[in-house]
Amino acid sequence: MAKAITVCFKKPIQNDISKLAEKIAKRIEPNNVQAQQPYISKNKTTISLIYNPASTIVKDGINYCLGTCEHDNSLFKYDAPLPNGSYALFRIGNDRVEIASDYAASRTLWYYHDNDVFMASTSQRLIISFLGDFKLNNKACSWFLCTGTLGPGLSWDERIKIVPPRTRLKLNRDNWEVEIDHNPNFNFDITYDEEKTELSHEAQLKNAVEKTIKGLKIDTSKWTLALSGGMDSRSLLYHLKGKNLNAVTWGLGRALGLPTSDASIAKNLAQNCNMEHSYAKMDFRPDSFPVLLERFLAAGEGRLDHLAAYLDGLELWGQLSASGRGVIRGYDAFGRKPPVTNSYQVRRTCNLMTSFDYTSSDIPDDFLVNYEDIPEHLHQKANESLGDWRYRLWLQHRTPITTAALEDIKLAYVEVINPLLSQKIIASVQQVPIELRTNKKIWRSIVSEMFPKIPFA
Repeated sequence: MAKAITVCFKKPIQNDISKLAEKIAKRIEPNNVQAQQPYISKNKTTISLIYNPASTIVKDGINYCLGTCEHDNSLFKYDAPLPNGSYALFRIGNDRVEIASDYAASRTLWYYHDNDVFMASTSQRLIISFLGDFKLNNKACSWFLCTGTLGPGLSWDERIKIVPPRTRLKLNRDNWEVEIDHNPNFNFDITYDEEKTELSHEAQLKNAVEKTIKGLKIDTSKWTLALSGGMDSRSLLYHLKGKNLNAVTWGLGRALGLPTSDASIAKNLAQNCNMEHSYAKMDFRPDSFPVLLERFLAAGEGRLDHLAAYLDGLELWGQLSASGRGVIRGYDAFGRKPPVTNSYQVRRTCNLMTSFDYTSSDIPDDFLVNYEDIPEHLHQKANESLGDWRYRLWLQHRTPITTAALEDIKLAYVEVINPLLSQKIIASVQQVPIELRTNKKIWRSIVSEMFPKIPFA
């Protein structure tokens, strides 16, 4: 339900900009949601704004944490250990400012920095609105035409930068310099413990999931589970089932008549747990396209071209917003299931295509994406297998660029969390040998024990 921005000025603020902040919050509100009054907190040099704040957000004046995480009284302490969870963390002190992404950047953070102001936000539009102008990033246009995303680390505005996963962005107010403290270890090509059995790997991952979900202390009365017929949301249902949790599934209307569809399997799972469950039909209505496009672009800030799950004109998300509940999603760190046999399949799976990967294209020459445009850190490393590269790119590129962009659309309406992208779980997955990761073999073994009489979709 929340998008947020913190603006830090080098010199004390001369005028009260609270009214401006309220107008900016109103500007990003979709036309089918009644947003909560924005949360605004400020001091002499800083203002924090949270659009449509959910009751689950932890706040302390100009400090706040969107999403959910395991935390104690050090949550807003500068340079304290980062928590386990799915979040965007804003720690604002008198001398230092720290903005932190979670282990997968499941919630995108952006920032802008010049000689007079520093801004960090979960929304490009909020930063641009405070700046008062817009400078188009032509390279982002190229990547969008090629991949349907803004590309690696790019914003629509050439001045705005993305905060990578596992990163602390630190502003020193004394010298007005920004330091990037980044954990670059996305590797899966680690040295495995050859004596460790499949069962021990399974037990370790199972334990990481159980401890994470228990540690997040999710109040199920405030959340709705996005439930499918697959493995990930089933695992969340298994651990969270209980009083006051409800579920929602969406897809084509005819899917309800297919016994092995996501719609039917999700319905069976919910009935098994005596849980309230609703199904939203996403059948396209030609007369709805203008409304669909307007809402899709406004909510998602044009980061993605994935329209298929929003063909109802985002009516589902307007209804979920009215419920006051957040949505629990089930993305994981395994990525796509099929094995890969060449570099093209790796990049295609992770949405890292170039213009020359297409046999024919109408993209103008000025907007072509070359292989050289792919940042060095996303290239295959020496001695890195294709499979390990695919898994690394899924975490390092696809999750923060594509998955997080999908969540941006929903965050204009509801609060969203992704427990399976928490640090403890991802770190455990990174220690699993590739033969157990391929086709999600180890994950399927774990989840198959949950509701064993109900098949997967």
